[in-house]
Amino acid sequence: MLIVEQELCRPGAEVNEDLVWHDGHYAAVLDGSSTLAGATHDAVGFVELFAKRFAAQAVRDMTLASCVNAAIASLRDEFVPSSYPEGIVPSAAGAFVRETDDALEVLSVADCTVVVLLRDGSTTTVRDSAIDQLDAQVIKLACGIRSSTGQDISDVMRLPEVRAALLANRRLMNAPHGYRVLASNMRPLKGRSTRFDKADVERVLVHSDGFDRAAVRLDLKDPELSLETLYQKLRAEELADPRLNGIPRFKISDDASALLLRIG
Repeated sequence: MLIVEQELCRPGAEVNEDLVWHDGHYAAVLDGSSTLAGATHDAVGFVELFAKRFAAQAVRDMTLASCVNAAIASLRDEFVPSSYPEGIVPSAAGAFVRETDDALEVLSVADCTVVVLLRDGSTTTVRDSAIDQLDAQVIKLACGIRSSTGQDISDVMRLPEVRAALLANRRLMNAPHGYRVLASNMRPLKGRSTRFDKADVERVLVHSDGFDRAAVRLDLKDPELSLETLYQKLRAEELADPRLNGIPRFKISDDASALLLRIG
């Protein structure tokens, strides 16, 4: 049984496109992404429906990849690329955990993360880094423009050349030479999960990318670890840097979600 020690799911703006789900033997953190038209309800609707379909598969004791593939297959007729600008459908990143009789199985799709603390004190991080590399390129472009023009990053992010770079990255979504995300046009996952001997696992952290800067500061070995305290520090730093110059990023605050788990 996966025991939830702490849970956090907070919006970065008016609408929270993240979702946290758990049911005893499975757990997931999802981070939705809107279409090019920017309709947040598209991302929220996709994430909620994906979670519902994933849960329906989880009761069948399937592997994480099989659950994800079946959930995506069930959504293909409801999120048709031709219905969206440039065929870019609502999507999500996701991090998943499954407990079996003898193992802990974890899976990352796009930029959500699973960190596993083992009883020997070591940690293993599972994260699909493809989007991180693309985002880093856009941040580098924005910082270069700021260096040459003196503009704030918050203004630079609205420039046509930066928006074009972001759009170019979005067009790589689930393309053969691009990155994989949860979406109706995702290619099936094949053998992408990581397994741990359940007896070796002490604690597990699952989080969205909006919690990244908080996650790097935490110590999973700390019995007093507080997700809420880390979250409040994260938001305070973001609000103190509204022009995005201290910590170059795409917006002031992103949705932030995290699950702290142990095996009971």
